[in-house]
Amino acid sequence: MRLTDGESVRRDAWVHTLAREPGPTPGTPGPLVLRCLRQGGWYDLYAIGTEPRFPVDLTVTSHFTSTHPLSPFHGRMLVQRSTPGRRIVLHNLELTTLQTDLTSEKRRVRPGGLPLLGGCRASPPLRALPGNGADTVGVMRAGGEGTTPEPETSVRRGLASLGEVACRYRADEIRPEDLPMIAAEALAAGLDTPTLCELAGWPRNADARDIRDAFEQALAESGVGLPDRGLARRHALRRMAARLLAGEVAPADLAADGWWETETESAAEQSFVALIPQCDCCIAYTLGLDQQAWAAQLRNAALALTSSPPIAPGC
Repeated sequence: MRLTDGESVRRDAWVHTLAREPGPTPGTPGPLVLRCLRQGGWYDLYAIGTEPRFPVDLTVTSHFTSTHPLSPFHGRMLVQRSTPGRRIVLHNLELTTLQTDLTSEKRRVRPGGLPLLGGCRASPPLRALPGNGADTVGVMRAGGEGTTPEPETSVRRGLASLGEVACRYRADEIRPEDLPMIAAEALAAGLDTPTLCELAGWPRNADARDIRDAFEQALAESGVGLPDRGLARRHALRRMAARLLAGEVAPADLAADGWWETETESAAEQSFVALIPQCDCCIAYTLGLDQQAWAAQLRNAALALTSSPPIAPGC
């Protein structure tokens, strides 16, 4: 397939095309996007960027995909086979058959049944490793003994991390441009939903509203709900108090992001928020304190807040 805008190739029942997208600024070329024709139209697979690539770029990428714990190709088995009428994917012990009309079938296979995939009449041969699957079975069994994490354990950790991200996102602590990378890390942790895969391939400069919509859809597909905004902000308020005590933020930094408007419930939260002015220039006017006395009282209130009993589960 030639790397040319508009190039299309048909192989059996599979049709692919390349389409040039606009660049980040008017008049500049963007990436070539490889698309596959499906029942509902063209589906984006991946993009080929216009920026130059050097040998060091390929070295780093290859090293990450083959060795890094966050790589989706590290510590798990992935075998694929394409035929004129379908595509067969074996991901760990989950066997998926994709048809050209977008229908699919998934089923779990037993480690002892993997060698049968090579001779099964319903499936073309899948030769993952020498021995037609026997060695692969050994790898999967070794994972149960601690050398390779079980997929379910990795997914549980990924869901827990995604739940924490959802809480911080709800509290406006995560910028939209950071969400595509978060989606990529969730995929590396073992999560896999259509929108999560799509979002992981988006650039940081994509439309913020589109990124937010895609992230919330990915959460819904993963079974992770968005927490109540008021609860998320209360969790964020406690983290802000801890950062103040650790010297990571200055007292004047709290007079931003609307922390003074945080809805509180506990006495410790109320005492802390009562010392946060709307702006750092009106501390003396609104609180009747000089800067030094205000900062000391603010730290005392932060200490009381972080020492108080934790609020409801969240982030």
